[in-house]
Amino acid sequence: MRLQAIAVLGLCAAVTVAAPLAGLAMAGHSVGAYLGFPPRTEFVPHAPFAWSAFIALSIPGLAAIALYCAALANALPAPAAQPSRRYPWWGWLGLVLLAAGWILAWNESLVPPPWRRHTFTPLWLGYILAMNGLVHRRAGWSLLTCRR
Repeated sequence: MRLQAIAVLGLCAAVTVAAPLAGLAMAGHSVGAYLGFPPRTEFVPHAPFAWSAFIALSIPGLAAIALYCAALANALPAPAAQPSRRYPWWGWLGLVLLAAGWILAWNESLVPPPWRRHTFTPLWLGYILAMNGLVHRRAGWSLLTCRR
């Protein structure tokens, strides 16, 4: 398995180096000029600044910012709720998922190595549920209960 991975990496490195040189050769350019060390840079004149291109490229970003601002303006205020002193059931479920995911992720004898990479999902879901439970306990509401 390791030898196969090394072979794939070697092939990728060879293609990365060989493909540009093959393109130069097919275009009829001299390959020797590109193999010199240390490489010499040449001055390249750049195109002048174009306001039309700047505005055209700025439109998607400005549209995303406008949509975000519109969503914030239309958002409902958080409901005024009294903080509860109880930790919610989904918070306890999150803590259980965190503990189980942690044990499975770090104990090599319980889970086969190919399956261990899948322990990220229960760890992350457990963290989200546990933190959401803490917020609910402190504030009386949370995103999980009010803004799904």
